[in-house]
Amino acid sequence: PLLAQGITTVFVNPDGGGPTDLVVQRERLLEHGLGVNVARLVPHGSVRRVVLGMEDHAPSADELQEMRAIVRRGMEAGAFGLSSGLYYAPGSYATTEEVIELAKVVSEFGGVSVAVDPQSMEMLKGAEIDYRDGLQGAGFAINNPNVQRSCGCGNSFS
Repeated sequence: PLLAQGITTVFVNPDGGGPTDLVVQRERLLEHGLGVNVARLVPHGSVRRVVLGMEDHAPSADELQEMRAIVRRGMEAGAFGLSSGLYYAPGSYATTEEVIELAKVVSEFGGVSVAVDPQSMEMLKGAEIDYRDGLQGAGFAINNPNVQRSCGCGNSFS
């Protein structure tokens, strides 16, 4: 049905939600074949939940390192980038610095950082401009308020 509607590519794990094991997700997606291109995103909220649960506090250095490792594994598994739903818990508990640190890992792979609407970015403990400036410092070029990216490339399943 998607292809019949002219949809050729879908992004999965939006708004910071979805599985953090993208290897297993890929296997499940391929079980019955894909009718469209699938770009998987590492879900920030799920990464945070794996490490911190639903706690409202900044990660310790060790916890942040564990979060970086999960993001790195996702990118190595072919993720297109990082999604964040900063309106939704536990993503809403993240600091600007936390999101930027995870985006730095994504930028090493030429990935994208996708955030929900700019109003959600304001829910970070830092201001939206700090988030955008930090992403630019992490190697992302800001193309519009919702998507920050360093290149137009992605990973496919082939």
